[in-house]
Amino acid sequence: MRPRTRDLVLGVLAAVVLTCAAASPLILAAAGHWWETDWVQLANIGQAYGAASALFSALAFIGIAAGLLYQARQLRLQRIQVTREKHERLMALASEDPETYGVMFGPIVAAMTPLDMRRRFFCLMLLNYLRMSYENGTYSEDSLRLEALPKHFANAAARQHWAASRRHWLHDDTSRTYRRFARIVDEEFHTAVAMGPPSAEMIVGVASADGRRNQERGWAGPASAAAAGVVIGWLVARRR
Repeated sequence: MRPRTRDLVLGVLAAVVLTCAAASPLILAAAGHWWETDWVQLANIGQAYGAASALFSALAFIGIAAGLLYQARQLRLQRIQVTREKHERLMALASEDPETYGVMFGPIVAAMTPLDMRRRFFCLMLLNYLRMSYENGTYSEDSLRLEALPKHFANAAARQHWAASRRHWLHDDTSRTYRRFARIVDEEFHTAVAMGPPSAEMIVGVASADGRRNQERGWAGPASAAAAGVVIGWLVARRR
């Protein structure tokens, strides 16, 4: 059905309903003139449904009020989500060019090295991702405690970020699910700290150092052989 035809049909139906409602007293008077009707009995029957009508009206009002409150809450959450997405885009821009945009995030961030700044922003964006995944059911509490958060707090940058921003997360009143997520993260942070110093960066550093040493050892043999060959060749040529 075309939009114009649909609008015309809806307009005609609305006009018919309004006309019937306005002409209902005349229709009832005509019916009483042609058919013998006990209007008093019909009125008593209609009044008997008054209590049920009031109950259904109250339920309908409660449903409309609940729907409006739910819509208002959803709109508020959407505005918060849009604001956070814009904040993440700003952090991504600062990570790409920390010398230009890092100072916009305050003196603490401006004093960081570009590497530390990128790590700090990445920690924040990762926690926001985990929070949204927890709110929509992609991550359960067990998944957070057993997989995501232990890996996250295995490095020093994640611990430093949470120690500096945990107060903001724990006192945010966005939603009950948000506060529950913040408490889970804080509990896993204290668990990681109690287990000992961060290990991820240490393991990476040791592996990199071992790799460099092995590479140096790998190049040492051929380089020594080449040097020895050059010396021997020079001595032979000199004797000739």
